[in-house]
Amino acid sequence: MLDLHIPDLHLGEDEGPWVPYTNGVELRYLMFDLREGTWANVLRTKGPAKLGRHRHSGPITGYTIRGTWGYREYDWVARKGSYIRENPGVIHTLYCDDPEGMEVFFIASGVNETFDDNDNVIAKFTVFYHAENYQKHCAANGLKVDQRLFR
Repeated sequence: MLDLHIPDLHLGEDEGPWVPYTNGVELRYLMFDLREGTWANVLRTKGPAKLGRHRHSGPITGYTIRGTWGYREYDWVARKGSYIRENPGVIHTLYCDDPEGMEVFFIASGVNETFDDNDNVIAKFTVFYHAENYQKHCAANGLKVDQRLFR
């Protein structure tokens, strides 16, 4: 019988670099599914930080590992153990006011559009952007690209 599956993936908690993203935010990439346009990462801050206003074209799933965070446009605050499921289409601004920072596991797909203060799209991020961001970070820091992340 032919073996037609992609090997399973296991990463230990210390496998993979923290890659600078933006505004005091770092990502530890866990998976890039280039066929489905999906990626998984842990997003962390070491203190208060924010992401720009953005909108996702696909659903987002998140689980808070530590710290607190939220979206300026929503009335909830995620804490350790919080699960979130975001529907596509809403513009929101992720923030962390926690002096200890935060870590959140996210699975995302589609396009993440970033907006300026006049609602103009100023950047678009996809699985291909994130895969390239990871590879560039590895190259710049003498790290081996972990091919297991590519599904």
